[in-house]
Amino acid sequence: MQWKASKLAGTAAIALMVSGCGGGKGDKARPDPIRPPAGQADVNWGQDGQIRLGDPYEIDGKRYEPRDDVTYDEVGYATVSGGFQGPAAGLIALVHRTLPVPSYVEITNLETGRTILARVVERGPYRNDRVADLTPAAAQLLGLAGDGAPVRIRRVNPPEAEKGALRTGRAAPARLDTPPALLTALRRKLNEGAPPPAAQADGAPAAPVAAPPPVVHRPTRPVVKPRKPGADFSSATPTPPAAAEEGAAPTASGGSWYVQLGSFAERSRAEALAKRSGATVQASGNRYRVRVGPFSSREEAEGPLGQMKSKGYPQATITR
Repeated sequence: MQWKASKLAGTAAIALMVSGCGGGKGDKARPDPIRPPAGQADVNWGQDGQIRLGDPYEIDGKRYEPRDDVTYDEVGYATVSGGFQGPAAGLIALVHRTLPVPSYVEITNLETGRTILARVVERGPYRNDRVADLTPAAAQLLGLAGDGAPVRIRRVNPPEAEKGALRTGRAAPARLDTPPALLTALRRKLNEGAPPPAAQADGAPAAPVAAPPPVVHRPTRPVVKPRKPGADFSSATPTPPAAAEEGAAPTASGGSWYVQLGSFAERSRAEALAKRSGATVQASGNRYRVRVGPFSSREEAEGPLGQMKSKGYPQATITR
């Protein structure tokens, strides 16, 4: 069956546009782009014909072997790729190192619980510190910030209508948000793995990576049980409101140090995280930061940082 050229406008450009995603060391070991044989583009690229895997390859000494794993389910960090340009940037899609091309996954933002369906369209990213690079459209739908966020990627086999929507540049129907109990378990699993990728500007090529990052086992801090609901970490820190109004100052006095749980472009997402964690929302330009504090020193913020990580927020960090 002939595939209409208008429906191929987005997907046909991917082979040329996405091959540069996530540059860095290991360029010489990159696999060839996953493209259909000559003369078969209308059958295999625009539609889901025969899936393609490609040969094993290495990135900075780590071997990757593409395989058709129907049980794939992993957590890690994903970023927005600057390699998707033009029509390809509007697809709800991602690049992945080992899953078949094409194939379908559910991606969950572990900061918010939001889950979307996306299509694997090419190999990448070519760095060992993240599990996937998303198109700008997929990242926006997921609520993913440009500097990366913790995610879960799970292989699925959706209905044909949903596959067709993604192939033609439309989003599939919304998924239910991941339950808080499962989110907590996934965050703990992530916390046992590698640290987040280094921040980079949107659309900028990834910085070279000298070696695969080591597995980080963070020490467990003693949990101090709050005296009342909220973020009452100690007698010296008053309980802030569940979510502050835009621009409102925290109720604690004097300090300039905070424990930050996330930064969002959408205020509703920030408020949802603040409500679950007992933190506050602070507006900064066009971003909404979810924070606990302030504290008078970095040392004073260390205790609340351990508290938030033990509660299932491994992405928490101390900032000013």
